Amino acid sequence: MTLTASSQTGGTSTKVKEGYITVIQAGEIVADFVGTPTSGNVPLAVQFSDRSQGGPVMWSWAFGDGGTAIVANPVHVYQQPGKYTVSLTASNQASSNTAVKADYITVSSGPAGSGSIKIIYAPDRSAVYLNDVLKGETKFLQSFKMENLQPGTYQLKVTKPGFTDYYVNVPVTEGRVTQVVADMRLQPGQNGILSVYTYPTGSSVYVDGVLAGTGPLWLADVTPGIHQVKVSSEGYLDWNQAIDVKGGGSVNYVTAALYPSWWTPIYGYMMISSMPGNGVAYLDGIAQGKTPVSLSQVSPGQHTIRIELPGYQPWEQVVNVLEGRTSYVLAQMTAGGSSGTTPVIVASAGNKTN
Repeated sequence: MTLTASSQTGGTSTKVKEGYITVIQAGEIVADFVGTPTSGNVPLAVQFSDRSQGGPVMWSWAFGDGGTAIVANPVHVYQQPGKYTVSLTASNQASSNTAVKADYITVSSGPAGSGSIKIIYAPDRSAVYLNDVLKGETKFLQSFKMENLQPGTYQLKVTKPGFTDYYVNVPVTEGRVTQVVADMRLQPGQNGILSVYTYPTGSSVYVDGVLAGTGPLWLADVTPGIHQVKVSSEGYLDWNQAIDVKGGGSVNYVTAALYPSWWTPIYGYMMISSMPGNGVAYLDGIAQGKTPVSLSQVSPGQHTIRIELPGYQPWEQVVNVLEGRTSYVLAQMTAGGSSGTTPVIVASAGNKTN
């Protein structure tokens, strides 16, 4: 690009910028990414973010230490000191492109003479104290590490409402990482636990219309019964599901994988549950597995759902499946051996793009 400016006195000035504008064809991928942070001590957790142009739908990462990933925005932990070259291949149906950043990540060994304590498991959002000093909170499915500790013995306390406190004396040795599993037991109670894992991470999780936090999320002390769970994230379709939370301290696991907002569904989906569970679910006469069961790529229209469970009446119902939406079926089984139909709870959720 060239810009020439002239003054009223006749003077001119010209500025040239080579390669200033990049024009790509529609659908052509130009791969790019960023990582945060790009330097630090072992172990270094780096959040990588895709910045590619052209609308990629597939990603292939190589982190330089043998690690790989196939999601858009992965987190990778470097365990050894060194410099690492990172590459990303971004693709769609029309194009593919690779971005390589040499020596992009620098990992150091940390101060000489220090050691570390790593909590490899504890309930989500547990408070961590070291020698009675609050160090932070644990995160669901993530380790919690305290670095640059001088050799010696430290008192570790991990606490969370609804759980027994965890106490232990932890020895720290120079150049070593001492791993700890915080074996915290759920205190007796009538309520249940809701564990929500989301993709992408950081998605907002709503329970009965109230923001409960961001995923992945561990919610203790949830009242038993059916709760409406919604997961949302910018650039993705909302995820909605009715979850039957069991009480007595039981853990109810939920995985919410969101579809990109540009995605155009052509099928419907079904989530079939029964009370009690472990019944054999049939879709139009074909066995699909034991309840609860999730069905994908169900053709839109009416389908016959049948559930059989020893000691209970067979349950049967016609359910309407809509394109791009999930139909949730909860069958209340009736004890007895005769056939018939029983009450059912059916709900449809999900967004449809046109």
